[in-house]
Amino acid sequence: MTPDCTMHYNDHIQIWRQAIDIWIGSCRRTAKCHHCGHDIKLGEPVVRGRLWYQYKDRQLEARKWVKNFRWHARRESDGLCCWLEQALVHLSKQKYVERRGRKPLILSPEVRKERLHLLQCRARVMQQLRVESEKAPEVRNIERIIILGGWLEDLRLEIQPLGGVPKSWG
Repeated sequence: MTPDCTMHYNDHIQIWRQAIDIWIGSCRRTAKCHHCGHDIKLGEPVVRGRLWYQYKDRQLEARKWVKNFRWHARRESDGLCCWLEQALVHLSKQKYVERRGRKPLILSPEVRKERLHLLQCRARVMQQLRVESEKAPEVRNIERIIILGGWLEDLRLEIQPLGGVPKSWG
């Protein structure tokens, strides 16, 4: 997992790259669990994490640091997976924000239905215009092309109060 981010921390440090590496294996030396604070004994399954940060400080010097974590893979006393528990706690504190795709317009169902109808009408007019303009010049009906162009302008005016004209309409 290597998220790229730009955020301000303490108003003078700008983090511009962070990544975390996760491994699972046997504990080679006794260590404290980062989540519960109990000891992870020698030979027990352990989840190890290494967090990498790169940031720029006030002098715009690139600084790097690494933080290591160790969690119980499954605690022997109660079977709790500390690394998973801490991840779930972290996720519950973070608000999920969708970043993909266009943001939907906030419209009532009636307005949404009317807007969709106008979008479909424009698609039909554009298809008719495309068919008419692809005809040979001697067969092409210029009056029909002018009428279709007028319909496009009418549709542009009708959709304006219903969420605005889409950018793709130019």
